[in-house]
Amino acid sequence: MKNSNTITEGALFSGIYLLLLIMTVYVPVVGTITMFLLPIPIILYTFKQGFKSSLVMFIVITLLSILLATVFSLPVTILAGLGGITIGLCLHYKKSVYETWAAGSVAFAVGFVIVFLISQLLFEVNFIDEMNVMVEQISTQTLNMLEQFGEVPEETVQLFEQQMNQITYLIPVMIGIAGIVYSFLAIWIGFKVLNRIYKKSYSFPPFRKFRLPISVVWYYFLSVVIMWIEPEQGTLLNQAASNVSMLVGLLLVLHGLSFIAHYVHVKNKSKGLFVTAIVLIVLLPTLFIYPIRILGIIDLGFNLRDRLSEEKK
Repeated sequence: MKNSNTITEGALFSGIYLLLLIMTVYVPVVGTITMFLLPIPIILYTFKQGFKSSLVMFIVITLLSILLATVFSLPVTILAGLGGITIGLCLHYKKSVYETWAAGSVAFAVGFVIVFLISQLLFEVNFIDEMNVMVEQISTQTLNMLEQFGEVPEETVQLFEQQMNQITYLIPVMIGIAGIVYSFLAIWIGFKVLNRIYKKSYSFPPFRKFRLPISVVWYYFLSVVIMWIEPEQGTLLNQAASNVSMLVGLLLVLHGLSFIAHYVHVKNKSKGLFVTAIVLIVLLPTLFIYPIRILGIIDLGFNLRDRLSEEKK
């Protein structure tokens, strides 16, 4: 009976996945939405049946997707499968929400790397070359627009070109951020569906409870020191340090914002303070990202939110 239910659910969720895949591949506008829904059937089935059954389902939908939606669907299915199975297993084994998010982020990031490799090997699409061409076009168009308002100093042109060329070195951190965002959306949507179908009560904890491990601070400082020791852009060591510094720096900004949310909650302050912090970061990132990041570092290093909670008691 159990095997019968497993097969029936596997067929049902495989059918849902293939329907979403066909919409993603063949319906451009709707496909931008269904792209984020692709991992959901895999998450649901893995959550219910575990690893072995989900692996069989993954193999089946991979083969069927190639037959029904052409070989171009292979990278998409691998991406959704890796992330969906990872998130589903975390939920199956009752991992915490943030552990699930972290594991899903890594899985999706690996999936994006595999997508790039498959696209380059099978479809002869080199994303790095494409990005270099796009960056060059943007640089040329921007400088031409600025020249219409007057002569642009040579130092400004060189600095701008240097910063634009740096973008291609940050592809790894872009993949990491894409994995984090995709994982968050997949888990958030998955929670909604799980709660509806299986009568669960999954949800993300309040943002004020978001906390990074203390080791993150040391990763950040180590990357900064390496960039100071090896300042020449383009070298392998500098690229690695730059990517770690940017990715961890963004996480520290989130930690700083979570501290502000915690402060607002503990001190019964207006939520407008937290909203204002977000607005300032979005509108004036060069001025406010660094103070919020420093706040996150101080909170991690000195346990500021624990002291605030003790004061409230």
